[in-house]
Formats: sequence, C-alpha cells, structure tokens
Amino acid sequence: MDPIEDNLVRVLDRWSDTESGTLDRGVSLGGMWNLANLGAIPYDPDGIDGLIDEVRDNNFFSNAPQVSDRAGQLKHGMFVDGGGIQTQGDLYDFLAS
Repeated sequence: MDPIEDNLVRVLDRWSDTESGTLDRGVSLGGMWNLANLGAIPYDPDGIDGLIDEVRDNNFFSNAPQVSDRAGQLKHGMFVDGGGIQTQGDLYDFLAS
C-alpha cells in the first residue's frame, strides 16, 4: 500500500469510526458518514468539517500543501454537493496531486 493510501485509510476509518482497512475509490464520503452515524449527525456541515480536521490532524498530511489553510486548498466547499471531492477516490486524487 502506498503511504498516501495507508494514511488516508487511517483517517477515513477514524473519521467514520469504522475499520475498513482498505480504500474503495467509488465509496461516497457522504454515504459513508451517514451510514456510520445512522443519519443522526449531518454530513454537511458536521461530517465534512470533521473529515477536514482529521486530515489536517494526521501527521502525514498536516504539512502537505494540499491541506494547508491557504486559499485554494482543502476546504468545506470541495465536499458539498457539486464539489470536486465526493468519493474516497476523489479525496485520494486530491491528496496525491
């Protein structure tokens, strides 16, 4: 497993309180969140903000330019409907860019 994938799986498992152990590029992040929380906690904004925090708190990603607070980097709007990051694969591609 490559280091980006390995760390992203850890982030996603921690964020969703699951133990998948693998990256499934086609899995919807919103669907993953809703399934893990039985719809009790909304994906937008709580799940999205939590995911961004988990990525930023991960030692591997914390200093990556894609994750910084600078304009154009990892932001809430990227995860909402119509944003560029909708699936595990989208997030991987963004972090690997």
